[in-house]
Amino acid sequence: MRAGQDVSWALACGFIADQLKERAPFNCGDTIDFHEAISASSEMNAFVVSHPLFLDAKDVMVDIGVRKVEIVQMVPIFERERLWLRQDGDIQQLLSRVTETELMNPLRESIR
Repeated sequence: MRAGQDVSWALACGFIADQLKERAPFNCGDTIDFHEAISASSEMNAFVVSHPLFLDAKDVMVDIGVRKVEIVQMVPIFERERLWLRQDGDIQQLLSRVTETELMNPLRESIR
C-alpha cells in the first residue's frame, strides 16, 4: 500500500505540523521522530523534511499576504535512516538511492 492510499500518513503529517507549528522551522534535512510506527502497513516511524519532489522550484514559495511560506515535503523514513541523517548523513544521498515514487512507498526497504 502506498502512503497516498493510507490516511495514517496524511494524518501523521497534519499532527506533526500542528504539534510543532511555531516551534520547529521544518528546514530541509530536518528529521522528525514520530516515536511509533506511522501506520500498521509499515515499520517507518520518522520523517525527513525535503524540498517537494513533485513541484517545480518556482512553485514552492507561496505569498499568504502577511509573509511568504515555503512548501516542504515530509518523506517517511525508517529509524535507522533518521539516525544516519542525524549523524551527518547526506539527505541528497538518501533521496537519490531510489526513485521518487519508491521513496514515498512505506513498504520500501530501508536504504541504510
